[in-house]
Amino acid sequence: MLSHLLATLFDVPAEVLVSSTRLSILSVFIIGALWSLMNTLTFIGILTALILALIYRFMLPKRDPSQIDGILGSKAVMFGHRGGALDAPENTLSAIRVAKKHQAYGVEIDLSFTKDNIAITFHDDDLDRTTNGKGPLLDSTWEVVKNLDASVNHMYSDLFKNEKVPTIDESVREALDLGLKIIIDVKDYDDRAVDYILSLYDKYPSLKNEAIVCSFYPQLVYKVRSKRSEIVTALIWRRNFVAYYDVEGKKPRFQNSPFRQFIAEILDPILEWSLHNFLWHLAGVSAVSIHKDHISKDYVDFWKARNMRVLSWTPNNPVEKEFLMHLNVSVITDTLV
Repeated sequence: MLSHLLATLFDVPAEVLVSSTRLSILSVFIIGALWSLMNTLTFIGILTALILALIYRFMLPKRDPSQIDGILGSKAVMFGHRGGALDAPENTLSAIRVAKKHQAYGVEIDLSFTKDNIAITFHDDDLDRTTNGKGPLLDSTWEVVKNLDASVNHMYSDLFKNEKVPTIDESVREALDLGLKIIIDVKDYDDRAVDYILSLYDKYPSLKNEAIVCSFYPQLVYKVRSKRSEIVTALIWRRNFVAYYDVEGKKPRFQNSPFRQFIAEILDPILEWSLHNFLWHLAGVSAVSIHKDHISKDYVDFWKARNMRVLSWTPNNPVEKEFLMHLNVSVITDTLV
């Protein structure tokens, strides 16, 4: 009776829940027995070995270094962030064209979804900041979004009147036609994104040598690579991503729920430790994309020792760019001027 109730609540078959519960109880019993028989250091040693064995069992291999160099370049290069968000309306076809005009090596674009599951090139959760639309993107259909003006709030709106929000397909095709490499930033953990990425690579086979898929969400990156090992991927990171919307840590994600905010603030250092110790290896990523404020020579050397490429977002000051590129860190910048 209880098992069926729990199965209904957690939406899993009752027999799976019962088996899992029995296994959990058995595991606790075994661990307790081990703990009583061994000293603390021995127990920790065995637990560490088990964790390492699990990581080794499920880790995904990285791509060949020559493939990485083909996409990211053998030396530090410059990508237009959202196409080049200061030079033209962000995440638009005009931004991609302006990036090419300013001799960018490639462009970074954001993958999001409309209410009716159309993959579009858009960053924010809401329409308000970059368009003349209002409200959450997830409440808006493609029919609504495609008629919005994506230039209306840009400082150069007079030069880009009535610029449209493009689909990801349109943006990828434009970048490929212009000979630009592509960083596809998946904004949310969403199974739709995994399926869409796979279909995009099926439609444009050259993407395996022209693009890299990245996300803040390790589980999404892992799922993409586990389904299609030839796709090059990267993990994005900044401090306090789980708990705060902004880099400065002033906008809590869960300000209406103190408990959830508390949990998020506990999870942030766990994510930071995990990323730098095993997540990069487990997910088989070839690069990390790190906020500029976290980067130093020692930090770059840390990743270099692990044969990982480092990208930095978003240095816009010429001095910052020069410093980072001197460290052989590719930059993702809002302005290429």
